[in-house]
Amino acid sequence: MSQENRCLSCSNEFEGKYCNQCGEKVIDQKDRRLVYFLGELVNAITFADSKLWKSLVLIVRKPGFVSYEYVKGVRKPYMRPLSLFFLANLLYFLFPIFNTFNTTLYHQTKSFSFLHSEEASRMVANQVEAMDISYEEFETRYNAKTTELSKMLLIVMVFLVAAMFSIIHIGSAKKLLADHLTIALELMIYILVACMQIFGLLLIGFKIIGLGFTNSETFSSLSVIFLIGFFVYNAERNFYGFEKKRRWFNTIVVLVSFIISMFLYRAFLFFVTFWML
Repeated sequence: MSQENRCLSCSNEFEGKYCNQCGEKVIDQKDRRLVYFLGELVNAITFADSKLWKSLVLIVRKPGFVSYEYVKGVRKPYMRPLSLFFLANLLYFLFPIFNTFNTTLYHQTKSFSFLHSEEASRMVANQVEAMDISYEEFETRYNAKTTELSKMLLIVMVFLVAAMFSIIHIGSAKKLLADHLTIALELMIYILVACMQIFGLLLIGFKIIGLGFTNSETFSSLSVIFLIGFFVYNAERNFYGFEKKRRWFNTIVVLVSFIISMFLYRAFLFFVTFWML
């Protein structure tokens, strides 16, 4: 017969090792041993007993499937998209191989591809004069502040992508904004992990072995666009359930819209950083 216990978390009386009300485990002597702790440590490091690895593999190999399962209500086998997004966000800023979402002052003011660059350059020149400091000192302050802010403001990009998805997929079975937010989170996780980290490491490897053509910005940009296109095309099938012709059409529209969203995000990041200095 099982021993009767009182849960230390919710005070529920139950039999067995786990509370049938909140799931709290009864801790016994073996759970305090060093061997048990080391086993838990190995599990955490290798993701042997974690939803993280399974979720990431599916997001990279089968885009849209995790979001489909989450929206449908199958959530137990996977890590929550929002939690996974913040983890991917943290890893990206700890190991920034690309500065795509953390745009320096130089790129904000000198890049001809940014529509706000000319206005940004003018604003910075006036501010440097008003603060009576050197441009280099202002740049140092700006880059430190924008790195700090971009970690939080990246969620803005998620909402921009979700709004884009909701407009492009009018008429689909996914009508709720929460559905589009879920797939937008998965897309951003994919970009942060697959495009920014995994692909970034591959580029470093290519550089080491002497493949010079991979060092160009054109190669990197086209490769990332291709990778995002792969995600979107498959998500159109796995999440939205569209047929081949609609998938191709939506993929092109999403890619164009995503580039526009990136311009808006970078402009937003500049002005918020500038106003907070």
